[in-house]
Amino acid sequence: MRVTFLSALLLAAAISQSALSAEPRLTQEEATRLALSALKAKYPDEYPYYAKKFGPFHAEFRGGVWHVYTYGPAGELMAGGGGPAIEVRDRDPKVLKIYFSR
Repeated sequence: MRVTFLSALLLAAAISQSALSAEPRLTQEEATRLALSALKAKYPDEYPYYAKKFGPFHAEFRGGVWHVYTYGPAGELMAGGGGPAIEVRDRDPKVLKIYFSR
């Protein structure tokens, strides 16, 4: 009984580890495109301003979610600068959040 429990525990750990270390389904470009489409849909009038002032955008994959944000004119991350940030879940490409960094 104890061996069965330990085997089941090890199997569950191996499965969860492989799920966490899996390669993303979306590419960086696809995640960025989805994020910017969502930003444009939510803010159609302001989108040209955001794209011009804050672009280009960068996508980083962490914990199953693509974090799409922008760098400032000097190539510095716009954390605290009010730039748009969008989170896209990788497994079902759903936009989770659109917010402005502060």
